[in-house]
Formats: sequence, structure tokens, C-alpha cells
Amino acid sequence: VGQGPLLAELDLQLTSRCNLDCGFCSVDANAPGARGRLPMARLERILDEACGLGLRELQLTGGEPTLSPYLEGVIRHARALGIRTRLITNGTRLDRGRLEELWEAGLRSIAVSVDGLASTHDTMRRRPLAWQRAMATVLHAVDVGFTTRISAVAFRSNLHELSQLAVLAAQREVEVFSIALG
Repeated sequence: VGQGPLLAELDLQLTSRCNLDCGFCSVDANAPGARGRLPMARLERILDEACGLGLRELQLTGGEPTLSPYLEGVIRHARALGIRTRLITNGTRLDRGRLEELWEAGLRSIAVSVDGLASTHDTMRRRPLAWQRAMATVLHAVDVGFTTRISAVAFRSNLHELSQLAVLAAQREVEVFSIALG
């Protein structure tokens, strides 16, 4: 057994709420009886304990983590502990001003979920203009200075568009383009 940390990375679901209605969501966001959120004090204790186990990287997920009132507080606490933090978001709620606030809180990495070109993405997300808003977030994030990632989920319905999406990601100076198999 190596001498590395016991816990190198943690995915922390800040909320199960979401502003979209993706049919493929594994979180079951917005389901009746969905779990409530943990209080900020408990989130801080989780990070403190995880840091004691060697935590180096934190991924903030949801639902949609930008719906959590604790987003900036968690980012600040993680930053104070020396933990690198990535926000995983659908990108529809982040304008440049909000991204600058998250940067000031200590966030340096963002992953925006984009699952195809405009029509396909909006159909999969069940929300008009979701693609336009997500791609605007990508452009603003790159401009602000975030390490920016586009993450796509591959399905039969969008496979034919993923290579075009990869080209768009490169044209927009996205550092990482990743695909998960759905």
C-alpha cells in the first residue's frame, strides 16, 4: 500500500435541487421527498475531517450546486484548507459577475455540462436556451481565468455531435473536453 492520502478527492453534493429537468439525471433532482441540504456547519466539519485524511481536490455537485446558499462559503472554507475545488454545473445560472464572485471566493476550476449542439442539448435538458446559457458560461469562465472543462454525456441521440462539440470546445480555449458514456 502506497503512502498517498487516504482520501484524495471528494464529490460533495450541495443540493439535490436543479433548475433543469434532464431525463437522464442520476441524481433524481427535484424528486418529491428529495433530501434536504446539510447545514453549513456540517459541510465545514466534513471538509475539515476530509482534509485530515489528505483531501486534495473537492468537486461540488448537485442537482445544480449554484442553487445552494452555501456555495461561496464551502469554496472559501475549502480554499482556507488548501483544497483545490471544481464546480460541476449546468452553466445556466452563471453570468460573468457571478463567476467573478466565485473567483473571489477562491474557485479556480469549473466544469460545464454540455451534451451536444444547441437543439440536441436543449432537448436533453428539457429547457430552451440551456445550450446558449451554458456556452456563455464557458466563454466567461475562460475569460475570467478559470481552468475550464466541458463535460458531455454520450448517448445514441448525441453521438453524431460530440466531435463537433470537441471542436467548439477547442475554439473557445477550453482546457479539458471529456465524455462520459451514458
